[in-house]
Amino acid sequence: MKTYDKLISVAILGLPVPVLLLITFWWPSALLFADNEKLIAAIALLGLTAGILTDIFLFRNKLFSLFTLNNKIIFALCTLYSIWFYGMLMGLPVLVCLPGPVFSYVIIKRDVLNGESNETIRSNFNKLHRVAAALLLIACFCTAIMALTSKGITAEVQGMLRLGTEVSMTVVWLLIIFGGIFLLLLQWLASKTVEFIVLRRLSKSS
Repeated sequence: MKTYDKLISVAILGLPVPVLLLITFWWPSALLFADNEKLIAAIALLGLTAGILTDIFLFRNKLFSLFTLNNKIIFALCTLYSIWFYGMLMGLPVLVCLPGPVFSYVIIKRDVLNGESNETIRSNFNKLHRVAAALLLIACFCTAIMALTSKGITAEVQGMLRLGTEVSMTVVWLLIIFGGIFLLLLQWLASKTVEFIVLRRLSKSS
């Protein structure tokens, strides 16, 4: 396994535990010590540190195993990161198109390392892409519901786009529809590009 693959493996498998412990320490402290921001930050940092130390001392040997995982675990990781990215932008699905291409690379590279046939590689790639596309579609749907049920959505869109005129609900609908289509196409194109590049390198090396 090449150095950049090891880095990808450590980055993807090394994040869940620190992030989960960060949230576990942060949210209760935010409720208990709402008026003490420094204490909340210190407790959250303690959770993050505990997560990093857990990775180092308990899961160190597992951090390089990304390209040995089965489909179900890879799909679960793709789902986890999609949820995180959706939450990072507080309900905007823009970053949810990223896990698809990233885990497409992971699943294709895993099959290449295992010496799988091109048919198996493409089959697993298509399964992963369907999962990633479904997650992105769900994220877009959730965002659409939140936008359409928000009373001030037209003013929010007007402010976001810095428009001088009032935005109608027609414009909101168009943004939802074409924005979702754009993100789905972007995810598909990025994933297919990853597939093409990896398989082309494979054919050249064989």
